Amino acid sequence: MQSKHVFYFSLLFLTAIIAWKAICLGVSAYSKNRSSVQGHLPVLLCEKPIHDFGDIADGQNREHTFQLHVDANESVTIQKISAGCSSCIEILDYSKEPISAQKLGTVTMRLLVQNQQGPISKVAVLKSDDPINPYLVFTLKANVFPLNGSLSESVPMREPTLTQTAIAE
Repeated sequence: MQSKHVFYFSLLFLTAIIAWKAICLGVSAYSKNRSSVQGHLPVLLCEKPIHDFGDIADGQNREHTFQLHVDANESVTIQKISAGCSSCIEILDYSKEPISAQKLGTVTMRLLVQNQQGPISKVAVLKSDDPINPYLVFTLKANVFPLNGSLSESVPMREPTLTQTAIAE
């Protein structure tokens, strides 16, 4: 009986791996050929959607501007930007005009650092009218140390998670 369960579990596990590989290969092929498949639809891109401020003192807020561009001749418009945590990221400004291959766009955010210590990672989600991928996720990272010195102990960084409020329309 035990060997029967092991066999079915192994079969299920192997099937899951094969399915995952097929999905990954399919997504990769689709991404590489999206222009030919979709008839040159615009895609909003950010070359560096993650910005690390490095070491900063608690209470020292930092700003960063992300650069956006479109990989086709048509334009994309930003519809909304939501911070995963509004007490941690402030959206200062973003391009209101359509972004095209000829006109770059920007999103400027401020990382709000109060009463935090150790590595932090905060996200914001941009929603656009991009027909292929309407959401872009931006990440601001920092290693926060107290105003009176350095970190007393190493705190492991948690990966950012998207909350329902961040991706809600």
